[in-house]
Amino acid sequence: MRVSRYVRAFFKALSMTLRGEAIQPPDAEHPELHAWIMQGREMLDRAFAVAEKNGFDDALQEQTTLTIDHRPMAMRTVLKAVQHNLETEYPMLLASRIDGSILTIQSINMNDHYRVGRLLEHEAITNSPLETAVRHLHDHLGNIPSKQAKNQ
Repeated sequence: MRVSRYVRAFFKALSMTLRGEAIQPPDAEHPELHAWIMQGREMLDRAFAVAEKNGFDDALQEQTTLTIDHRPMAMRTVLKAVQHNLETEYPMLLASRIDGSILTIQSINMNDHYRVGRLLEHEAITNSPLETAVRHLHDHLGNIPSKQAKNQ
């Protein structure tokens, strides 16, 4: 089973070489999505910085809880989940070149967008300096590029 995988990869590489093609790096294949991910990281970093500056240290972020889908969830958990997806999951999915990876990113992002939106409804966030940073992040998550690759 392993050998067939390598044989298949060899012949695919050989046919691409004969046609003069090369595998494109993931950021060249989906530049809008990569730019969106980088902007999301920057907005999330700003949200963490504003939180820290305004007294929302790690402990208070853990204490600030809200109920999402009948489960208690801490503000820190919501923001760290978004951070994990922007820094790890999305780049890994783009690099994997698996059919449906773009759809998977969009699905995960839909959950992140919903959770950050619920975070905006929390009384500790509303009318605080943190609200603007979280709102910008929420708006950004709601504007994921929808252009898909030809093979997806």
